Amino acid sequence: GNYLPSGIPNLFDGICAFAANAQSWPTFARQTLPKLFKVVGMAGTGSDVCATQLELFGASCAIAGRVEVHTLCRLESQCLSQVLVNLQELPLWGEFVPPETSSLVLDVCAVAEKKREASQGSGQLGSVLEAVLPEVVRVLARFLKNVLRPSEVCVAELEESLGTMLARWNESGDPADLFGAVCESLSAHCVSEFVESYRALPLFGQLIPEQTDFLIEMACPLAGQSGDKLVASIFQQGGLLDTLPQNFLKLSALVSPTANCQDRLTRAQAAPDAGAPGSWERIFACELGEQCVLEVMENLLSQPLVSGVAALLSTADVELIGLLTTVLADQPCDDGSDGSGNEGSQPP
Repeated sequence: GNYLPSGIPNLFDGICAFAANAQSWPTFARQTLPKLFKVVGMAGTGSDVCATQLELFGASCAIAGRVEVHTLCRLESQCLSQVLVNLQELPLWGEFVPPETSSLVLDVCAVAEKKREASQGSGQLGSVLEAVLPEVVRVLARFLKNVLRPSEVCVAELEESLGTMLARWNESGDPADLFGAVCESLSAHCVSEFVESYRALPLFGQLIPEQTDFLIEMACPLAGQSGDKLVASIFQQGGLLDTLPQNFLKLSALVSPTANCQDRLTRAQAAPDAGAPGSWERIFACELGEQCVLEVMENLLSQPLVSGVAALLSTADVELIGLLTTVLADQPCDDGSDGSGNEGSQPP
């Protein structure tokens, strides 16, 4: 026993239960792949450079409890190839590794590289999503029912929506078409299940920027509306502008405001009436001030999905920012000022 390799106990740990219950790729990638990468790392095969990299990578999988894409894809190309070969040849486990594992790992690293290039380029969320969203949608469409158990009401809707996204992308390659299709086939009550689905997708879900969740949940309920109904959904009591202050910190992560505006957003989210019906006029005018409102809204309207809402408003002859400034100019604040000159409440 003293002469057995250190990884032997890990080879036998759980193999019978695993062999008796075939796992779909998402379940395998989430529950079993981190453990097998640890075993492969302990085997110490390949060149000295790769043996060291794989050992460190395997240890990181054991610590994190999942395969971190940014760590996986930092392996040198020959070491990544080596770990995939070792995975398929692993005693006991190798024959049960889903055959698509190697190709999906290589795909996720290719998409991660596209994301890195987009982030180093313009850095805009739209550019990053253009780089990663098509492949994430393809993989999600393939494994949707294995990723989550969507409600019976939403599963058909999600399948249709994912199909629409892929068709639009394949037809035009225009990110605007892809982003528009995200919400087109989703009813409001299925939007959260779409977000949960791509977040639960192993490896690929890690590539979607965190701000995307908030963006989709904010913009999708407005998609498909037009004219007076769209304006009401934004401005009425309990509408978008009323609910937005509860999410000002998420909003700031999306629009990257100046330091002064960030302070105002933080303070406004903590206001006692943040999110209350009919409160947005006071909060926008007196907590944020016109300059910060303009800074945030101009940036927000340029984001994917939201830009489509802005286009719908323009079609209805509604200029959102102009309407906002008109309303804020007439809003009195506790100190006697109004929202037009940024003389409202100041952050400490």
